[in-house]
Amino acid sequence: MSIEMKRKWATREPKNCREITEKHLAFHPNDLSKKNSSISAGVVWRSTTKHDKYLEEFYKTHHYLGFGKGGWVLNDEGEEE
Repeated sequence: MSIEMKRKWATREPKNCREITEKHLAFHPNDLSKKNSSISAGVVWRSTTKHDKYLEEFYKTHHYLGFGKGGWVLNDEGEEE
């Protein structure tokens, strides 16, 4: 902000709330001060995708050993003797 703008801001006349509201309405006549309800808050529920199905199958066939121990490893489905 320039020095001229700071001086102008410091010497401005104080306005009351009604004047500020009327000036705002003159610039934004369609502003109804309502909250936008199209923005969802929280969890968005969606249908399962191919990736979700792939991960579900992956978790059935693999198990996690831990970081540095091999990570995800295929389950042993061979016959036990």
